[in-house]
Amino acid sequence: MKCPVCQISTTAVEFDKIELDYCSVCRGIWFDSGELELLMDTLTRGAARDLITSLTQKPAQNISERSRKCPICRRKMRKIDIGSGRQLLIDVCNYSHGLWFDGGEAGALIEQLKIDQPDTADPLYQALFFIRDTFQVKPATPGKS
Repeated sequence: MKCPVCQISTTAVEFDKIELDYCSVCRGIWFDSGELELLMDTLTRGAARDLITSLTQKPAQNISERSRKCPICRRKMRKIDIGSGRQLLIDVCNYSHGLWFDGGEAGALIEQLKIDQPDTADPLYQALFFIRDTFQVKPATPGKS
């Protein structure tokens, strides 16, 4: 799959039944339809499908950020704000192919859900915290570009 931002091939990262497509350049993540629900279902105690459906049905935001094309159908995706308290824009395919999170957005979503680490031995929680920690945007070092 090609990254909708960089147009380079993404790397498939697999955990259990979930295969994420990750761009090592911009650190964005593609979730095929249903994958985010599978990943977050345990955290929301079975309510992930309803949560994700309600989020993805939000109206598009009128912003200046450049729209992305779905890596599956190549049509423009819409920007939606899924943030609670602060803006968190993700790209959603209008044809239900999936969701694109720019670098750091998946980690920000997990942080907003206020996930506590109840059992660090649980593989699902290890995967979620790996995603949170790996896919966060690292702050720039002062004086470096």
